[in-house]
Amino acid sequence: MPLVSEPWFELPLVTEWTKEKGTNFRATRIERFKVTVRDMPSVLGYHPEVVGAMNEYDQWQHEQEQEQVEGAR
Repeated sequence: MPLVSEPWFELPLVTEWTKEKGTNFRATRIERFKVTVRDMPSVLGYHPEVVGAMNEYDQWQHEQEQEQVEGAR
């Protein structure tokens, strides 16, 4: 299974807010955190027919779960 080409990204996170006049707030300190994603599958490299088959399977599985829920009632 192909992995995401860029398994990390930077996430900006506001760590300090300052209240201005009225009810307005302003971010006064923003830190960037490096987030690493591991073993995350990507469908970008798959052939469109494979992605379509995966979607059909997911739909079938959802329908089976719905039938089980309705059958339990």
